[in-house]
Amino acid sequence: MPRGRPPKLTHEIAAKISKIQKDRERKGMPLLKAPAVRKALLRDIRENSRKQGKTESEIRIEYEKADKQLPGNDSIRNFIRELTKKDKLNEPFSIASLENCPISPEAIPAVLRVWEYHTKAKQQVESSGKSGKDWEFTIRMAKWAARLSGIIKDTQKLSEWAYRYADAEYLYGLLGHPFDSTGLDQWLLGIPITGSNEYIKFLYEGMISEQGYRPSWENKNGKTIDEKGGEQ
Repeated sequence: MPRGRPPKLTHEIAAKISKIQKDRERKGMPLLKAPAVRKALLRDIRENSRKQGKTESEIRIEYEKADKQLPGNDSIRNFIRELTKKDKLNEPFSIASLENCPISPEAIPAVLRVWEYHTKAKQQVESSGKSGKDWEFTIRMAKWAARLSGIIKDTQKLSEWAYRYADAEYLYGLLGHPFDSTGLDQWLLGIPITGSNEYIKFLYEGMISEQGYRPSWENKNGKTIDEKGGEQ
């Protein structure tokens, strides 16, 4: 651990911590405590360096640099505590929830299509004896689906982007930072992502892939279900 005051949590690190804990929760494993999370972050940096073909000397230098740049255990512990708190906007969406999170009438049909898509996927996953929590359609996601529905017509794509914006907004809020969606906006519009936002695409592409957000998913018979709920 570096001496002196450790660096503050960035959105990139917060998102990685959230991903680590979500992966464990999905597998039915207990959440990691701060020291173990910090080790997991450093381990991930080392593994990525090896995948890039770097020498052991280069990996060691990169590891030591990362160790100094990562926030300390207290910062990580406080963030984990915030992650476990309930958030009203992360509760499951229903039409009744529109009372607390108004959505324009024009956007409601698109929001309900995404809700239907998630509901069928969740039911399909749960019918195979697995947890469907990853497919929960939240009020926060509904809010972003409504905002993006004017430019994204495909239901599955709208689902993916609503998730990305909702998750990023939530994590920024936990850090007490104003939500800066510049990286996501650039990615959405096909503009090269620059500067401190370069990690956005790599991070959220991986999260979407691992969570199973895709146009179709396999049912327990090995067949696939399209977004309308029919077997292909």
